[in-house]
Amino acid sequence: METTWKYLMGSLASLLVLSCGGGGDSVKLDDLGTEMAGATCHKMFECCTQEEITAMSSGGFLPKFSDEAGCKSAFGGFFTGFMVTAMRESEKKGRISYDEDKAGDCITAFKASKCGGAFMDTESVQGCDQFIQPKVANGSACSQDFECTSGFCEGGSQEKEGKCAARVGKDKACTSNDQCEEGLYCEMATESPTCKSPKADNEKCSGDDECQSDNCEGSDSGEGTCKPEAATCDGK
Repeated sequence: METTWKYLMGSLASLLVLSCGGGGDSVKLDDLGTEMAGATCHKMFECCTQEEITAMSSGGFLPKFSDEAGCKSAFGGFFTGFMVTAMRESEKKGRISYDEDKAGDCITAFKASKCGGAFMDTESVQGCDQFIQPKVANGSACSQDFECTSGFCEGGSQEKEGKCAARVGKDKACTSNDQCEEGLYCEMATESPTCKSPKADNEKCSGDDECQSDNCEGSDSGEGTCKPEAATCDGK
């Protein structure tokens, strides 16, 4: 069930920065957390088995829930208190712009998406585009990756400022996955970490991010192996 939780959180991260064109009501930033929670829980209870829902409600940082109302309360508090708060602060500093119409369009499309692939991978929802537009150029101050036009805030966090920087390509030195260009990961199990392409099935791995399938089986107890991912929340 760790797989279910992992993919759900990946889906939510994508939903935070994606939108789709046409058909939805606009969503103000202050309402985004509640709307995201509603969309997430709508799909969860439509697509997931009770076992999968139980696993997701035991993720560790959310209150446990057993029904859709409890789900909305748990995720609404998380989105509003963590994600939306950070976005509101970034907007106040002029580091991002937020498009209410695109946000509404994405949430509407997400609710209407099919179970399985689209639900667990928001990027597969047709026509998606960013509803958070970054404004910070490389070399300028940042605290979040989504503030940077490069998508990478080096050394930044909610507690301290960093600087936007260019991501690096394959075989270039790195200190984290975020520093690598999209589609690469930072291979840390060497004296000189570098960005690498994810591994194919049956190759050895130490974490999910090393695999094309995003599934490194057996890594919890040592060296694992990249394996195909099982279907999750597919409505069956």
